[in-house]
Amino acid sequence: MKNFPNYSPRPQKIIYRGIGFPQNYITLCQDIAAAYCAAINWKITGNTSYADKSVEIMNAWSSTLTSIQGNNDIALAGGIYGCHFANVGEIMRSYKGNQPTRGSKRFYYSNWDLAQIGMAIAVGVLTDNREMFNEAIRVYKSDWYWGASSQFIYYLHPGYFGQTQEAGRDQGHNTLSVGLGGILCEMAWNQDVDLYGWDNNRFLAGAEYTAKVNYNFNGSGFADVPYITYANYYGNDVVQTMLGPGKGNNRPIWSLIYNHYENRMGISAPWSKKYAIAMRPEIGSGNINGGNGGSYDFLGFGTLLYQQDTISESCYPEGLTARVNGIKVDLNWWGPVYAINYSIQRSTTINGRFKTIKKKIGTQILTYTDSPGKGTFYYRVLTNGSTCAASNIAKAFIGTKLYFSLSFKNESNGSLPIDLSENKFSIKLFNGASVGVGIKGKQTALSLNGNMQYAELENNLLSELSDYSIATWLFCNGKLPKNARLFDFGAGPGRYIAFSMQISNGNWHFKSTVGGEFAETGIQGHGSLDCVNKWIHLAVTQLGENVTLYLNGTVAGQTNNLMSPFRIGNTTNNWLGRSQFYIRPYDRPYFRGLIDGFKIYEGALNQKQINELM
Repeated sequence: MKNFPNYSPRPQKIIYRGIGFPQNYITLCQDIAAAYCAAINWKITGNTSYADKSVEIMNAWSSTLTSIQGNNDIALAGGIYGCHFANVGEIMRSYKGNQPTRGSKRFYYSNWDLAQIGMAIAVGVLTDNREMFNEAIRVYKSDWYWGASSQFIYYLHPGYFGQTQEAGRDQGHNTLSVGLGGILCEMAWNQDVDLYGWDNNRFLAGAEYTAKVNYNFNGSGFADVPYITYANYYGNDVVQTMLGPGKGNNRPIWSLIYNHYENRMGISAPWSKKYAIAMRPEIGSGNINGGNGGSYDFLGFGTLLYQQDTISESCYPEGLTARVNGIKVDLNWWGPVYAINYSIQRSTTINGRFKTIKKKIGTQILTYTDSPGKGTFYYRVLTNGSTCAASNIAKAFIGTKLYFSLSFKNESNGSLPIDLSENKFSIKLFNGASVGVGIKGKQTALSLNGNMQYAELENNLLSELSDYSIATWLFCNGKLPKNARLFDFGAGPGRYIAFSMQISNGNWHFKSTVGGEFAETGIQGHGSLDCVNKWIHLAVTQLGENVTLYLNGTVAGQTNNLMSPFRIGNTTNNWLGRSQFYIRPYDRPYFRGLIDGFKIYEGALNQKQINELM
């Protein structure tokens, strides 16, 4: 810092990043780090010479840089460094000497998308561009790109350990993704948008998993963590069956995460805390990895910037969920920072007497599995016996009951679709979809002509279901178009659960995925569905890990390799007759025919119950 008055920026007209190009991006990294350090020093000391130097560096680059070029890594250069530079600009916003030299006219892995999302948030804040900011928030919350929350934190293991999208690639990129996620969550938090807590603290689940994978200080050794196979259909069709190499990748990212969850919110984040303490004080950029480009991925100084006083009181668990898994109920929750142990309570009515069913559960992995038998049950969790307030109440139902039932109601302006279940989910028809003659000769079926007609069911229709059943009659008019889907519940081409009467190889296929088309798992038949110009009954059930598909009441296929609907996440495209691949209508045609008696059940129907529907 003593040499700052003599520091000279080195702006470039074109920045290159990527093998095969004259890479010079390190000059941008170093100048951003210098501008950041100068900005922090000005904020702490009030010495305007630091502020002037930060402004000088920003102006040098804004008046010189015209392009970022290279291979696919330009997404990182533009995203990471653009985000960091925008944050420097935001720090310097209040400095009166901050005058720009000229006007402000200016896919594959999760870290790439997270870099772009972070840059959009940072630039949106700096330029007061609400539209840009809101779009970045939307993408993180609900999109199917790999930087979105539900893709970036790919799978929740027991105890809310969130397997990240890059955990099977290598730990350098894995920790990069978590660090970028922390930065964008903090920027959003400062604008009163809580991405940290989005989707039941999903980011914390990914951070804790990654911290546990990489922590190895004072001879502790690496902890064991669960891992499921990850696959996606982008790039080179990635399939990863185990944790990637490079454990022990120590980036200066943990102080931010630990201080938000434990000291702001009072939520226990034990592995992030361990990492933050072990790395105190977090160093600045350029001081790790030999000063290469990766050492500038994060500007550092987290201990200085984010350390907060420990929270004075934190007593109750939160985020309790109860997922049915066959005849069992899996409970998971977030704990408060001062918890010593936990007790589980259960009731048969939400306002009834809760009975303690398990005491003194430890704090290492916050999960418990109950076997209560059939019925409706309500659960809550307490800390340290019953001295603190209880958690939220989570409901579980073991058995079978109607969840959704498509029917039609005659009105003065025609027949309108309705849900006959107690849930009364919304149904909308598009492009002339209408009521047709069903299997019993009455006006009970949904009629679709294959020309962009479809029905849209309510958002997040299946997002709370684990064990379930889907049953329906269908009648296909004429020759089967390949890749048309009877139903498709998802959030774009990356996440869905769907059934096709005939895919490209000529077979029918029931499938689900959270990694796109290449990562589909499911049940595939031998030949197309025998539904052309005739009625056929289709049913699918899931009980625990066991999925069974029935045709006309007979078992036609089974698997134990399908994700439960709740793991598909929030779904905005819940369609009958339309595919998630709507962006390519020429090879993803619409369903042409009739759908009658379409029902969804909570719980898995047995074969006898399915035959009773026929």
